[in-house]
Amino acid sequence: MSVPIIYDSCLSDEALDSAITDYLKVTAENERLDKELEIHEADQQQKADTAAANGEAYEKEVREVEHMELQPFNVTQKKFLICIDTMGQDCEISDERRRAVLETITIFRAQWERAEVQCLTADRDRRIELMSRDPQIEAEIQEKATETISKVVEDLLAIEVPEGTVVDEEQKQLDLSNLRLTTQSEFFKPTEGIMYKSCMEIAELNVIKMPRIIQSLMFLMQIDHDAICEPDSNRLFWKSAKKQMKDLCQRISEYKMLGEKAQSYKGYQTINYCEKLINDYTPEDVE
Repeated sequence: MSVPIIYDSCLSDEALDSAITDYLKVTAENERLDKELEIHEADQQQKADTAAANGEAYEKEVREVEHMELQPFNVTQKKFLICIDTMGQDCEISDERRRAVLETITIFRAQWERAEVQCLTADRDRRIELMSRDPQIEAEIQEKATETISKVVEDLLAIEVPEGTVVDEEQKQLDLSNLRLTTQSEFFKPTEGIMYKSCMEIAELNVIKMPRIIQSLMFLMQIDHDAICEPDSNRLFWKSAKKQMKDLCQRISEYKMLGEKAQSYKGYQTINYCEKLINDYTPEDVE
């Protein structure tokens, strides 16, 4: 016995973008309507007070406001096939059990759609919260990171070179680049790094943009393919991958650019593979 299960899925970055745009538009319009209503009611009250002071009667003009409603989330149909057999028993599946299967699938579909709507709603609200966050907070984090890197570099440059020592400028620049990268990688150190909290905020989301960027980072940090991808596929499975975010931060914080790499690397953990993985993204897309 096989039964198709077709449900409306809203967990996509396109649906999230549309939901955010719609929310901002509806909220702004409803705030405008409420403001106009407030002004109208104040004007009516003033006229009523003036009329009462003059011993006159005044009937307030009642105005009703029809607020805009949020649009349903954009959805795409997902199709699966549920197969049921008797596990080797020489018998038919009764009509009663067939009806039970159909009823169960109907309930499951409704619960799944409801769960996705709740997840996308949470992501929408979280993104809007981040959009309204004081830009000064992000600026302070960036300033702190820049100051930390600058100080480390300045301390290295301040070291006096013994007289007569020949300085290899190419090696010097390489050492500086390595120092900058090492310092930046420590920003991701779990619980302590200034970027760790932001990474954990990403892990709380149900929908992410440009998932191949995170996927490529996980590959470069040698997180196993099967732990973050869909079975028999190279497509990122975010529900599983998000559980690896703390491990990713730990590995980034311990990453060393220079020196021998004693461990073995799989084909998908190379820079060439990861570059191809994100090749379709442009700097403008990321910004």
